[in-house]
This record gives sequence, C-alpha cells and structure tokens, in this order.
Amino acid sequence: MDTERFVQNVEYWCKLKGEPPTIACKNSGAGKDMISNLKRGSYPSVVKVQQLAQYLGCTVSDLLGETGTATQVLDERYAPFLDLFAELDPAEQTKVVGDMLRRKNKK
Repeated sequence: MDTERFVQNVEYWCKLKGEPPTIACKNSGAGKDMISNLKRGSYPSVVKVQQLAQYLGCTVSDLLGETGTATQVLDERYAPFLDLFAELDPAEQTKVVGDMLRRKNKK
C-alpha cells in the first residue's frame, strides 16, 4: 500500500464531502486515528478501508489509488475549484457537474 497516495486520496474524498479526514474516519467506523496511524507506519484492515470508502461514497480502489482519478484531480491546478465546490450545497454541486458534462459533450 502506498500510504502517501492513500492519505492524499482520503483527503481528496473528504474535501468533496466537506469533512476533515479525522471526522470522516471516525464517523465511518474506521477510527479517528486512522490517518495518524498510517503516517506512523501501521496499516488499516481491509474492513476499515471498506467502511471509509463506503462512507465517503467512493471505492476502495479510489482510496488505494488504483483508479488514478483522485490523484490526478489533486493536482494544484484544481485546488481552488475543489475548495469552491466543497462549499456548495449538494443541489448546487449537482448543477455544476451537470453543466460540466454538457460542456464536455459539446466538444
């Protein structure tokens, strides 16, 4: 497991959810110290990673970086967008995504 990538991906999905990683880890049942334990060299169980992924609305592969999507989006160019997007309520987020898809499909 690439712990640095895992932590980055957790942070990304937490940002989308609008929640700090410690709160998301606690609320998911994975344990509020999951990230700090990872940084100290311990590895979470498969069950805890599954709980966190389910809570965050992503897959275990997303958290592990197997899909590459979260790591690509974490590029600094997208940080301002993610900050703004995370501040929107879910209905507004849906509108933004719909607009982006319409623009993409016009190409």
